[in-house]
Amino acid sequence: MRRATLSVTTALVLLAAVTAGCGNVSELENKVAQLEQERDELQQYVSDQDQHAIEIANAVDDVLTRVTEITSRQGKLRVQAHEAEGGSSGEISAVRQEILDEIDWLDSELAANRERLAELTEQVAQLEGAGSRQAARIVQLEKMIDTQELLIGDLRLDADRLEQRAAILLAEKSQVEHEKQAAEAELGQLAEAHENLRSQYDTLEADVGRGYVFIGNKKRIKELKKLDILQDRGKVVVAGSALESSADADEHFQAVSVVAREIRLGPVGERIEVLSPHREQGQNFWFERKDEDLYLMLRDPGVFWSASHYVVLRER
Repeated sequence: MRRATLSVTTALVLLAAVTAGCGNVSELENKVAQLEQERDELQQYVSDQDQHAIEIANAVDDVLTRVTEITSRQGKLRVQAHEAEGGSSGEISAVRQEILDEIDWLDSELAANRERLAELTEQVAQLEGAGSRQAARIVQLEKMIDTQELLIGDLRLDADRLEQRAAILLAEKSQVEHEKQAAEAELGQLAEAHENLRSQYDTLEADVGRGYVFIGNKKRIKELKKLDILQDRGKVVVAGSALESSADADEHFQAVSVVAREIRLGPVGERIEVLSPHREQGQNFWFERKDEDLYLMLRDPGVFWSASHYVVLRER
């Protein structure tokens, strides 16, 4: 712009020098006016060129900002895809859908920026000399967009890999659910079998899971001889008499567990005589005092009760 102004001024000076001797003032004024008009037009043209160059530079900067944002978002999506592989099938599916949505946006954004660069290329071509730098920047941005389009292809591969991973996890979850249902069904069967066994055990325990202990003096032993006590392992012999079943036995005998190793006899003396068949097992049992109570101690309960389920003890 400055050079154009100097050129016009120089022309005016030369023209004035040439025509100074002509004496034709009117013609000289017309020439000066014409040159001044051309000078103003040239100055306006240069000003318009400068303004256009600034607008193009701003537009190129805007495209660069958008492409940089695209690069950043793609990088975050790649990291997100990698981290999602360790999640559940639901989490993986959610990340995959987010990536697909982002890919749609990236495609649209890159296409818009490529179209914008094409328009800027045409505008730069109209600049005289000042557009070479912007033209180089546009070429660089076009290469960056080419690279981003390739990276979008990698993102699509990430999305496909996440889809496969989610499908595998879903299949594994379905298998686990199937196995869980089978296990629950088996557990239900086992619980039912356990309940049946428990019922059978309770029945058996009612029959053979209890033993009965009677302790008394001579008078009570004589009363006991009048009772008939039924038991499943032979007859109880008391002072030479065979006792067979009677419901009244529960009033005289104390029920105890046949697995217990200690049987509490109560606050009785230690001079105890065993009248039932257990007396033959002198090495398998003994009496022991604990505080105020006397206890019948068993070394092997199974052997002890094999003799009889009724123990008859007499205080002497």
